[in-house]
Amino acid sequence: MLDNRDYMRRPSYRPEWPSWGKVLFANAVIFFFQTLFVYYAARKDPGWAKGYFNIFGLSILGLKSGCVWQLFTFQFMHGSGWHLIGNSLIIFFCGREIETRFGRGTFLRLYLISGFVGGVFYVLRQLPFPELHDNVCIGASAGAFGLLAAFCMLDPHRKITLLLMFFIPIAIPAWVILAAEGAFTVLSILAPAEGDHVAH
Repeated sequence: MLDNRDYMRRPSYRPEWPSWGKVLFANAVIFFFQTLFVYYAARKDPGWAKGYFNIFGLSILGLKSGCVWQLFTFQFMHGSGWHLIGNSLIIFFCGREIETRFGRGTFLRLYLISGFVGGVFYVLRQLPFPELHDNVCIGASAGAFGLLAAFCMLDPHRKITLLLMFFIPIAIPAWVILAAEGAFTVLSILAPAEGDHVAH
């Protein structure tokens, strides 16, 4: 009988994860299974691991073969644990702010479109060099950079505390971090490191 009264019923809704949390979770889960698969494949047949990256990572040859989904799937793969951690920190700090101010839809559009644009520029950069057409790009770096840029545009002088050498806290304005990341990106484009698969 008491269940018929509104104030005695349990709420029918459950708190939903924020979109930035879902992105972090998806990246972590995919990296976990990717690492397991690559390790297993390397023991059985190294060709399997290469095939996995060729199917889901971004490359000109893949797009020419009709694998257009690569412009989306490459954004959820990472080359190492440090690569994942670096992108996750940016998504966590900047993504929370973007989603709080503008909502889930805007956060997801900004993140995914930034990743897509980063992928397109990666392909355009490789296009004049046929010997690079089979290079595979993976990672959420372009999407994370889009979030960082938007965060800095909202409040360029906001101080962000970083841990220097993992234990010395230093506060740096957001625009300085963006400028430093931008300079690193330009250097990485002009003089890419061997085996670099990031969509700078």
